[in-house]
Amino acid sequence: MRFRRLLSGLGALCLVCAVAAGSPPTPVGQGQNGPLEVMVMGMGPTAPADTSGSVVDVVPQAATTLSNVPTSTWTYGCSATSAGMIFGYYDRMGYSNMYAGSTNGGVAPLTNLGQGIGATPIAGSTSIIATQNGHDGRTTKGHVDDYWISTSSPGPDPWEGNWAEHTWADCTADYMGTNQWKWDFIGGDGVKDFNSDGSTALFSYSGSAKLFDYIPAASAGLPQTALCHGLRLFAESRGYTVYHDGANYQNYTQKIDTLYAGGFSFADYKAEIDAGRPVMIQISNHSMVGMGYDDSGTNQTVYLHDTWDNNMHTMAWGGSYAGRDHQGMTVIRLNTPTAQVTGALGFGSVIVGAAVAAKNVNVAETGGLTRLDYAIGASPAGFTVSGAGSAHFLNAGQNQNYSVTLNTASAGNYSGPVTVSSTAVNPTTLGSATASGQVLDHSEASFNGAADLDTLTLDFGSYTRGDTATPLSFSLFNLVGTAGLTAGLDLDLIAAAGDNTVLTTDLATFVDLAAGSSGAYQAYLDTSLAGLYNATYTLSVSDEDLPGAVAGNSLVLTLTGEVLEPAAAVPEPSSILFAGLATMGLLTVRRRRR
Repeated sequence: MRFRRLLSGLGALCLVCAVAAGSPPTPVGQGQNGPLEVMVMGMGPTAPADTSGSVVDVVPQAATTLSNVPTSTWTYGCSATSAGMIFGYYDRMGYSNMYAGSTNGGVAPLTNLGQGIGATPIAGSTSIIATQNGHDGRTTKGHVDDYWISTSSPGPDPWEGNWAEHTWADCTADYMGTNQWKWDFIGGDGVKDFNSDGSTALFSYSGSAKLFDYIPAASAGLPQTALCHGLRLFAESRGYTVYHDGANYQNYTQKIDTLYAGGFSFADYKAEIDAGRPVMIQISNHSMVGMGYDDSGTNQTVYLHDTWDNNMHTMAWGGSYAGRDHQGMTVIRLNTPTAQVTGALGFGSVIVGAAVAAKNVNVAETGGLTRLDYAIGASPAGFTVSGAGSAHFLNAGQNQNYSVTLNTASAGNYSGPVTVSSTAVNPTTLGSATASGQVLDHSEASFNGAADLDTLTLDFGSYTRGDTATPLSFSLFNLVGTAGLTAGLDLDLIAAAGDNTVLTTDLATFVDLAAGSSGAYQAYLDTSLAGLYNATYTLSVSDEDLPGAVAGNSLVLTLTGEVLEPAAAVPEPSSILFAGLATMGLLTVRRRRR
């Protein structure tokens, strides 16, 4: 056993020396599309050559960069640090569970993403690269505690024979196998040769082909992982999935075209950046993050974060950086967060104060993500949306309803989108459904078109029996409350009392008299019989037949009038004279008879 450990240690020391000198990839067998090789990605926390000349102070206007890719100093491995920056970017761009620690409100910061390797973690840094007891809210042993001794140290790892190894979680270094002395990737002799502290195993074809999601054989050691497959494992551990095109998961490593014709090209790199996907740059024994480019003129300039500082740097495509040749690129394409947002949110017209049943907007995960993180936007004016302004998530294939209520406290035409967006620093809209509704003021019946008048008295005066009474005209109005937003008026019932057979009207019930409109009517007096007449008509009105309709104030129409008998006939003067002479003649005759 001692001899075996000695051989293992000697092998590790030789490997470390080779890395320090810039070891080339090592052939490890045959793959489906050609010879396979493995390269130790193990450059330490200090750049092997001066990189200050590549620092970008001002990004040219012609350049294209992804502004939300964090920077980080070297944190327990260049590949793990680079992966942390890539996933930190996605955390800020809608995949908000990539980092869920206590720092920065649970959002990956733009600088000092990792804690470095100093005795005291960098203030404001996170554990997305390497978990550590006492850092970022952790109270138990993590990656650093279990696997780290010092830069380039082989195993045994600290946990072996001393305490239970922690369960992989929350950091890229776990899933990529970084720092973990567990695998025999070279020689197949059962002697561990990967990964010394600070290193990660990168597999690729020694040609132009893409090596998709390479999973080492179980015989090489467990768990089965390496750099590229570890990217997928970390994403899945956080609830997300890598895109599968029907043939392969789209996380792969490919040598560049300046080494092998048909390899990964500058055009391929630009396409990834243009699609909003940072890429891992692989130079000899070191990983970095490509996050921009400049192709103006004859330029083929790559903008990058190099893991050694918090600056942006540049390199020429296919050239070298820090004295290390450009070898290849590692790509990961996550399934895009997509959601189907549906809902029939048309409330139609209602009246102020109406109790309106809520409608539902449905959010469904449709992109095949294990987890869809999203937020409901602010409620549009006139509506209340449950869950608005808050973050939510769905698992793959799930859906959720959110209620949308029309607020009916005041009149108005209301319309606006219920928007579902990714939860990110710069959120993208996943979908929306438009809510619409009209709230009307109550109708207002009146006998006057300029002001509210609920009573009206019409007096016909006096007519002689048999004469024709002139009809009296009146109007019934629906006054405007809010212009364009007042309910129609219904006249539901006319209750007559008093002399309503003598004093009549042509007023009849109606529905939906528009606001600002009126109806013209007449009242009549029947002079067939003499008398003093009085009739009242009580009008019961209400809003048009819409949700929230109520009865209005009753209107009272009073009709009065008098019908007189014709005057008695008065005799003419000559008739009176003849009558008097006749009477005198009669008296004379009587006297003579006496």
